[in-house]
Amino acid sequence: MHDTRPSNVADPLAVAEIWATRLGSGSLDDLMEMYGPKAPLHTAIGIKVGRDSIREFWEGSPLLNGAEPEKIVRANGVSVVRWSVPARNATVASTELLIRGGRIVEQWMGEALLTENVLGSIPVEFSHSGGISDGDRQGAIEAMERALEGMDEPVVHVRIRMEHSADRNKDRATSLRAVVDIKGGAIRADVSGDTAHAAIDALESRVRAQVRDRSARRHQLLHRGAGDGTSWRHGDVAPSRPDYYPRPPEDREIVRHKSMAPVGSNVEEALFDLDSMDYDFYLFTAASTGREALVWRDEQRESFVVRFAGGKSDDTVVPDGVIHDERDVPQVDLRTARERLDVGREPFVFFIDSETERGHVLYRRYDGHYGVIVPIDAPD
Repeated sequence: MHDTRPSNVADPLAVAEIWATRLGSGSLDDLMEMYGPKAPLHTAIGIKVGRDSIREFWEGSPLLNGAEPEKIVRANGVSVVRWSVPARNATVASTELLIRGGRIVEQWMGEALLTENVLGSIPVEFSHSGGISDGDRQGAIEAMERALEGMDEPVVHVRIRMEHSADRNKDRATSLRAVVDIKGGAIRADVSGDTAHAAIDALESRVRAQVRDRSARRHQLLHRGAGDGTSWRHGDVAPSRPDYYPRPPEDREIVRHKSMAPVGSNVEEALFDLDSMDYDFYLFTAASTGREALVWRDEQRESFVVRFAGGKSDDTVVPDGVIHDERDVPQVDLRTARERLDVGREPFVFFIDSETERGHVLYRRYDGHYGVIVPIDAPD
């Protein structure tokens, strides 16, 4: 098969530009060649996996044979393509492309909105999946506006992701994730609720609390030592709330999720995904060992860390500046991992499940329940 990738496959921006050109000209055959065989496309009506499913989506899209994009840029590790589309609330269509080796390995369809109230001209990136109404979308944006009213630092960009499950038996069916980019930092919130309204309320409450805590810390730093001869010390300003809801242990449930990492990634690729998706940690299957590995941010050491289940092989490449945690990953059952999480101070436990002999990560969710991340190819 003829290789239709651009000659400069190392430049994701060039790949995105060619992708947009092929979409606009209606060259579907060439467009499909730019996707990885099992690439997922996240849309408002669900996830399309593989070239046949993605082709069907684009065949029905008004962007096929449509106008040229208004802008193609790189942001937060992905290529972003935007089109001007006449709509309410100054909405434009947008898509984010995760590109590796000249191929699209994952894609998200979304919207970019410019609000006219508290956020002014600050771009608010809004993406969604499931049955999200215009009212839900506007409610989430207005909640962010209210929560950021007391912000005393310049906000550069706001991203909101809203997902809704049609499964009536699923607890907390609507989830919301927001990232507020600030010069010199960021505020992140990850919440859920039984309804869209409940999730929106939780989002506003969580962001508002973080704004209040951040402002208090700034005030303490600016005025430390004033009047009483004391000096500021690390830990003087304690958070007003824990990072998760203090749910009683007997009420906690374990929610299982699969890692989004493609099978056979290297450390650099995993770090790229960790950074671009704003995760705190990321489970992947290392190409060099065939075993699970974990990368995460270490805020205290201001570095990234990687740890390998079963150890690192001789041909495993750990990028410069990344700390290799050489400790053995314990092989325990889920109950023991849960006990370690409850008594320890770490935000997660990386372990080899004694039943499946695969690497898992157990962590405390924002709602007080437990979350467990398993490999993407683990059986359901």
